[in-house]
Amino acid sequence: MQKRIIRASMAALLGLMAMSGRAVAQNPVQTFGTFTMSRNVDPISDEDRSNAAVASVDSTAVMWWQCYGDTAGVFAAFKEPPEGEEIDAVYRFDQDRPDTTVLTSAPSDGYVWLFFPEEETYAITQRAMTAGRFVLRVWDADDSTRDFIFTLSGGGRALRTLPCVTRMRPPVAGQPAVQKRSDKPH
Repeated sequence: MQKRIIRASMAALLGLMAMSGRAVAQNPVQTFGTFTMSRNVDPISDEDRSNAAVASVDSTAVMWWQCYGDTAGVFAAFKEPPEGEEIDAVYRFDQDRPDTTVLTSAPSDGYVWLFFPEEETYAITQRAMTAGRFVLRVWDADDSTRDFIFTLSGGGRALRTLPCVTRMRPPVAGQPAVQKRSDKPH
């Protein structure tokens, strides 16, 4: 039963990767437990676009870590995404205390990617490397909720292979996660 679920999850994950405009056949793909990792470097800019992903146990959602050069982004993609530009969510690793967040919608290629806030990326990534399970609850427009459960076996090995994750540093206390650009001369 477990192997059938993993195979179905992998098929869904690879299908989502292929449909999202990523050429799976051109990039080395590795599997670490329930995670799939793909190495991808831009041939012109040499910017790292590697990613690691894990499908939910029912294959209806994917959690994704994506390198944008030295920056890591964390987002979720759904077969049937919740509607709205900002989606309320609660997530929990293993038996930890639940955390709340607002996911930001970014439609692309017929899918809706829901990004976790940049200031939460470090903590979510660090916890995903050691946790065994991740549950994500999202609210739909009609205030109903949906839960997505992810088995995170191999998360440490998969995520540590991403160059942008190895360069991550914890946020500095007292500094904003995103610096505002100033157009004023210094």
